Amino acid sequence: MASTVAYNDSNWRPLSVPHDYVIEGPFKPDYNLRTGGLPISEHAWYRKYFTIDGIEKDNVVTLEFDGIMNNSTIFINGKKVYHRPYGYIGSQIDITAYINFGGNNIVAVKVNPEDLSARGYPGAGIYRNVRFEIKIPVHVKHWGTYITT
Repeated sequence: MASTVAYNDSNWRPLSVPHDYVIEGPFKPDYNLRTGGLPISEHAWYRKYFTIDGIEKDNVVTLEFDGIMNNSTIFINGKKVYHRPYGYIGSQIDITAYINFGGNNIVAVKVNPEDLSARGYPGAGIYRNVRFEIKIPVHVKHWGTYITT
């Protein structure tokens, strides 16, 4: 399975996110026309290799997704760390406990949209920006400040 560290992804094509894999088609009338005849219910995987210097081991490492459409599962170094069925809002995940500081790491994202899960074409994939953040242990929580009237 593509979530495991040992999975061979050497024949995968490189791409950049944001990315919508369904828009590539194929367009077929067999697929629901409500979604433009696109294969909305087919799943996809994304993988990214990265390193974080050992000097950061006392800090907090987060992974932030602005949007994954939809039914996504996030794995860090082969361990499931997060699942979100909804795709229209972002999320930030504390991945500190799963990081190999000073060594190799991999994030794998499974996107598994369901047929007829939207009224129109919602897209599929990591369709918004992604960020790694390294923070000192004392920091303002993500979305932790706000102003009201």
